[in-house]
Amino acid sequence: MSSAVTEETGRATSTDQEQLQKQQEPEQHQQVPEQRQRELSPAGEAESGGTTGAAGAPVNGLDAIVADHNVIRELFNRYDTAATAQAKVTAARNLVRHVSRHASAEERTLYPLLREKHPQANLAKMLYDRMINKEVLEFLESHVPAGDAEWVLYDATLAKFRMIEDEHMAKEEAEVIEPLRQVLDASAVAKLGRRWSAAFANAPTHPHPGGTSGAARARLVHPVVGLIDRMRDALAT
Repeated sequence: MSSAVTEETGRATSTDQEQLQKQQEPEQHQQVPEQRQRELSPAGEAESGGTTGAAGAPVNGLDAIVADHNVIRELFNRYDTAATAQAKVTAARNLVRHVSRHASAEERTLYPLLREKHPQANLAKMLYDRMINKEVLEFLESHVPAGDAEWVLYDATLAKFRMIEDEHMAKEEAEVIEPLRQVLDASAVAKLGRRWSAAFANAPTHPHPGGTSGAARARLVHPVVGLIDRMRDALAT
């Protein structure tokens, strides 16, 4: 009889554990969107990882890039409001990662499209900004301040980078995005949206100042470098 009671008790305990697990599963699923929001995925990327927005409508690539500029601005704000040194380092790393991917995606999708539709457009200043920004991003990623004096330098460097990046994004929105709005139809902006999302997904996650920025070579090189970066990231975690 003692054996029967023990067996029955074991079954009851197992049933209780199964019920508790089922009760907890919905809570785990509810936490997924919150985690994605904290990570700040690229604007224009659907929750499923696709390139359709509300009601299955194709993502407007121009709107997605402008919205991603706002994601970058929010990442700067997160650094400014970080309460601890570790939180500031984490915020800076997230900023570096996102801007690196954003820049690569633009170099392979947005800028070539502008050259195609507006051959007279001068992108020299924007490409120069990109070159300077990658140097700054490399410093921000590789340097961890060790004391008050180094934090002063680090904060000043990031503030300078923000000033350059804000100017760059505003100029891009006025001189690249808006001219393209005048000549692209719905099919073209949807195509840009698909290419933008794909390029962001396979872009390098770290700055590479010596890397290529030319569209033709970048389309070949950046996905390979991005794969290596993601393997490096996986090994580091």
